[in-house]
Amino acid sequence: MSKEKKIYIIGFVATIVLIIIFSLFITPKDNRENEEKPRVDLIQLENDYKIKTKALVDSYLLLLQSDSLDLEKLKQIKEQLMSLKVPDKYKDLHIGLVLSIDSVNEAEQGGEKSKKMASIEVLNKEKANYSWLNQ
Repeated sequence: MSKEKKIYIIGFVATIVLIIIFSLFITPKDNRENEEKPRVDLIQLENDYKIKTKALVDSYLLLLQSDSLDLEKLKQIKEQLMSLKVPDKYKDLHIGLVLSIDSVNEAEQGGEKSKKMASIEVLNKEKANYSWLNQ
């Protein structure tokens, strides 16, 4: 056998051995990680989201209806909203609420009442789409 063939054979065998070693050590670790993750109770997640979001939306509406808008409270509401775990079926609502808060914040800083009114309309639309926000 020529020297070149020996090098190719050794390289091939080394590659196969490395593939086997990696597949043995990496695969079980991934399986353990999946098993250790707690299962999420989707119904509980949805109920928690509804309760917390409704409370935040109510606070947000009270803030919008006040004579002077407290930007610090607006920021707190947004941060609390952003910290929630969102069920898949409410992602559109969640994005709409966050964008509404951002828009009101921009409108208040820029003195644009039309943007603020548009944000309130978006919020009212979301409330109409999700009846549990009105209860």
